[in-house]
Amino acid sequence: MPSWPAKEATHKRPPLTHFVCIPLVTDVTRPQLDASLSRFRDLLAENNKGVDGPASAQTFVPVKAVRPVGTIHFTLGVMSLTSVDRVSEAIGFLQSLDLRQLMQEVLLERKSDNGVAPWPLKISLTSLHSMHPPENTSILYAGPQDANDVLSPFCAKLSQMFRSAGFTSDDRPLKLHATILNTIYAKAGGRGRQPVPAGPRGESSSQATSALRRPQDANDAKSTMAGEGGSAQDDSGSERQGRDQDTSRGHGPNARAPIRLDATSLLEECKEIVWASDFTLEKIALCKMGAKKVFGDDGEVVDEEYEEVASVPLPL
Repeated sequence: MPSWPAKEATHKRPPLTHFVCIPLVTDVTRPQLDASLSRFRDLLAENNKGVDGPASAQTFVPVKAVRPVGTIHFTLGVMSLTSVDRVSEAIGFLQSLDLRQLMQEVLLERKSDNGVAPWPLKISLTSLHSMHPPENTSILYAGPQDANDVLSPFCAKLSQMFRSAGFTSDDRPLKLHATILNTIYAKAGGRGRQPVPAGPRGESSSQATSALRRPQDANDAKSTMAGEGGSAQDDSGSERQGRDQDTSRGHGPNARAPIRLDATSLLEECKEIVWASDFTLEKIALCKMGAKKVFGDDGEVVDEEYEEVASVPLPL
């Protein structure tokens, strides 16, 4: 009888279950982010009007791809914690960190500094960038504006500590980014079937952009999650995979995404946007993968957020 070569064992990467991050949604920033994201949806809806035909297919930006306010964060590292003991170890490591000492190390490496730690850490969340080449992208994000220019090196050191302790394995340089739009949350299957709500005040594209460039007042904030964010609240396997990719493997140049778009003009239009202004970063958190739906009193989905497993406060 013929003998068949044995199949080589395929080694699957363990599933990513948790991530360590700096949450950006606080009592101070929520009304600003809520209003800014709402205005951004209005801008996309206005820009999408009249977009038709093959030549302009990639310039259509699905409104459903905009992330819910409760999910906005800076990822510092992703983890595969597949046992209760491993989760406990990660929590213990997080709680053991000496954040003040970590900042002192950053300042010592920057010889131009006076050595005084800039606590509390305050930033603004600004602009709009592409994770890929702008003409063929699926992820757009906002970045931190840090007057003391210490947040990035501080977070890089923090990320390195989790990697050295064996909790994370990604050795790429850390890029602090808050995902604003990810097309994996917009269902594929034709632009024409995606709802494009008109701006409620009949704003033009230039008016919507102008409004985004200033910090938003709490009275301007309005939630549109129930109508426009339905896709991101689908619990199907593909959507859940998308959630994991948003925090981990979906950012590379070959990231799988159902929709690619040309965001060149949009990035230019939004380069001066201020999503949230001059706010204090409050904590480092360990969260579970997969944003959970948040329901209002009427049973409608009003937001999404990641489940926090543990956190430590940043010094004030």
